[in-house]
Amino acid sequence: MNTERIEKLRRYIESIGLDGVIISDMKNLRYYTGFTGSDGMLVLGMKDGVFLTDGRYVTQAAGEVTGFSIEQYMRKADGVREAVGGVGLTKVGVESFHMPVAMYNAVKKRTGFAKIVPIERDLAELRMIKSDEEIALMRRAVSISEESLEDVVKIIAPGVSERDVASELEYVMRKRGSGPLPFPIIVASGEHGAHVHASPGDRRIEAGELVIIDFGAEYRGYASDQTITYMIGRSDNRAKEVYDAVRGAQREAVGRVRAGVSAADVDAAARDFLVEKGYGEFFSHGTGHGVGLNVHEPPVISPLGEAVLEAGMVITVEPGVYIPGWGGVRVEDMVLVEEGGASLLTTLSKSFKVIS
Repeated sequence: MNTERIEKLRRYIESIGLDGVIISDMKNLRYYTGFTGSDGMLVLGMKDGVFLTDGRYVTQAAGEVTGFSIEQYMRKADGVREAVGGVGLTKVGVESFHMPVAMYNAVKKRTGFAKIVPIERDLAELRMIKSDEEIALMRRAVSISEESLEDVVKIIAPGVSERDVASELEYVMRKRGSGPLPFPIIVASGEHGAHVHASPGDRRIEAGELVIIDFGAEYRGYASDQTITYMIGRSDNRAKEVYDAVRGAQREAVGRVRAGVSAADVDAAARDFLVEKGYGEFFSHGTGHGVGLNVHEPPVISPLGEAVLEAGMVITVEPGVYIPGWGGVRVEDMVLVEEGGASLLTTLSKSFKVIS
């Protein structure tokens, strides 16, 4: 049990008038208990708590979870009922961002002696400030992914399919020590690059076009996320112009990152630059997001981002331009927010690069 994390959660729960919480999101469960399995719950009160899981994970939980009693359930909602009653809770919060409606209804029905309250806030926001240990784990995930791409880039050439590049990159990352990838690799070439979240297919890369590679590894639960756009075979003036606009927008946004700056201001730095260069209409997503146990987690770096950046947050900065019928460019780095500025966790060069 990470006492500091648990006490922070308890303080938050108390501040919104609850005497307990049911943690159901598996990433939050890992964050607060260390449990790495795929099914479980934590019923947490102000003084004690109960970790719940099914028969597949009882032995694993005994080796990973400390500070809480461990109970096995046959039906999850019944296990929650017994734990809520055993801990003596009367007003309990549930993770409305993660708990399915069916489970919420079942828990509410079976715990009629306690008031079940959906928590309006995504509890992942309590994970936004990363510890030194968490940052070190993300740096390792970055290293695995970068070393892998440096190997795989040797096979990227005209005639090679997007699927082959993605499959090889996943294989090499797993071989180098990545856990299950935090998201499907994107390899999008030529006009396919105009699709922001393109799935790699049988399309074969051609000379004279751009290839977007969005990739990340996982190390001990923590994710990396990075995007590089390469030019294949020979340079192209339009491609270079678009690339320079996106790279310039990214520099502007990274330069804006520091503690005390709003997420919306970081987004505006990139967006305003692309508007000035004439590409604003082709930038169709937010400038970035938090990274940690999830590859996408708070804070949101977009025009709607309400967070104010704090030292210790890790975010991506990833502007892009996507032109239908032509292709796209995205440049992405992971950035550690610091008091007076920012530092990059990703290290691969984002200079315009032609490969053959």
